[in-house]
Amino acid sequence: RFLGYARQVLEQAALLEEQYKSQSGGKKQFSVSTQHYSFAVNAFVELLKGAEIDQYDVSLRETQTYE
Repeated sequence: RFLGYARQVLEQAALLEEQYKSQSGGKKQFSVSTQHYSFAVNAFVELLKGAEIDQYDVSLRETQTYE
């Protein structure tokens, strides 16, 4: 019984791997999480100005110290 379940899991994992490894395209993610400081936002903006970001979805998450 256990071996049957294990075989099913391995087969499903192989199917998932095959499905997603062959797909190309889509945008890559670039995310930064920082505390709420203006210099961090300025640095993020300067980084984006100097980079080719067409292939990326970018995000900046600002938090507060107590989070």
